[in-house]
This record gives sequence, structure tokens and C-alpha cells, in this order.
Amino acid sequence: PHISSISGAVLCDAILIAPDLVLCYGDISDSADFVGPGERIPAQKIKVTTASDEASITLLRLQHPSSLPLLVPALAEQGEALVVLSGGQTWQGSIRGVKPDAYEVEPEFNMPAGLPILRQSDHTALIGIACQSNVGVVIVPARHILEQFPEIMPPR
Repeated sequence: PHISSISGAVLCDAILIAPDLVLCYGDISDSADFVGPGERIPAQKIKVTTASDEASITLLRLQHPSSLPLLVPALAEQGEALVVLSGGQTWQGSIRGVKPDAYEVEPEFNMPAGLPILRQSDHTALIGIACQSNVGVVIVPARHILEQFPEIMPPR
């Protein structure tokens, strides 16, 4: 799925983390559309946060829930196998180091920023998002991004 402008231009990959909440790489306009197989749902920007020194992530609320499968934020450990699937391209790698605000991976991540990083053994487990930084594209842990959006976390 992706987020498109009202005119139909693709703005970013959509990361569906709740039936009515989507993360999008970059700072997008106030309104857009969530587009997935058999769905086109109006979306409204809730908030933008900084994910790395050169990247923003936008949280959007869908006008009504999507029926598409969710990505569930998950933690990962050193050595864990990861995968990115986008537009017929695949990147496979593993975590070689864990920092508070980034995962170090091998081989080097060679796909565009903004893509969801998934657990190899479970393609619904969102490990992180590829984000541009001053040292290239880094993998920002999903946990680090979600902490900046209290709107996502259910009340306790």
C-alpha cells in the first residue's frame, strides 16, 4: 500500500500499524489517500516527528479502517534475519549491532529510504523503517518511532 496526494501522485509507502493508523516517510500535506489493493481511503495528518537527523515520519488517521493486514512493531536482536520487499526488489540482511536509535545491518542497506524493515521469519513484524541520515540510509527501530507517537499506543 501507499499514500498518494489527492491528485493521485504517490508520496510514500504506507505502513499500516493499526486498522486506521498509517506511518509515512516524510512530512506530507494535511490530507492524502491511503491506497491498497481494493482500497482508497481518505487520510488526515495527525502529527510529524523526526526519525533521524535528516528524516521525518508522518502519522495519518484513515477516515475508516482498512481491511489490509497490519504490521506489528517488534524488537529485534543481534543476528536476527531481516527482509525488505518493495516493487519486485528484495533486500535480505541481518542485524550486526543494536544502538538506541538505529540498527546496524549487514550487508549494507541498498534500497531507498522510507521502506519498512520486516523480520525474515514473520513478514508482519515491523522491525524498523529505513531513514535517510547524514551517514546514509539507517534502520531506525520501530520502537524508537512509536515512542514519539503517543497516539498509537493504546491507553493503559
